[in-house]
Amino acid sequence: MSKRAILDTRKGLWLPALVGFALSLALVGCGGSGGNVSGTVKYQGKEVENGTLTFTPVASDSSKSAGKPAAATVENGKFRVSEPVSPGKVRVTYNAPTPTFPEGANPKPGDEPPKSPYQGLIPKDSEITVKAGSSTIEVDLVAPGAAPAGGR
Repeated sequence: MSKRAILDTRKGLWLPALVGFALSLALVGCGGSGGNVSGTVKYQGKEVENGTLTFTPVASDSSKSAGKPAAATVENGKFRVSEPVSPGKVRVTYNAPTPTFPEGANPKPGDEPPKSPYQGLIPKDSEITVKAGSSTIEVDLVAPGAAPAGGR
């Protein structure tokens, strides 16, 4: 085989090799994938009826992007984050449901709906570590003065 024929054959192999390499990167990924987070939310040992949780990634230093926050709705004490949560340290916050009047109530102008019994509560551990893969966590809510400084 001539030298030119060998070179032409080698040139023809670059494109399939490059496509194969790009495909393997896409399948394997080139960094940590997010974690699937689900679990329960409790206050004084009882499951919290409703509200929302937000998981905000904490940057390890000022030059690194922390990632985007993810949220979950709490229903009957359970939650599941619909988007992967960035692996690493995340700050957990809880928001009580928006107050509404009970069904059948006839409020007068200026009346305020009753407050949620969970209003003002915060997670006992304000920071958790999320690992790639699936994580099941329990979020315990406490009154603001009862939470340890800095979380876990």
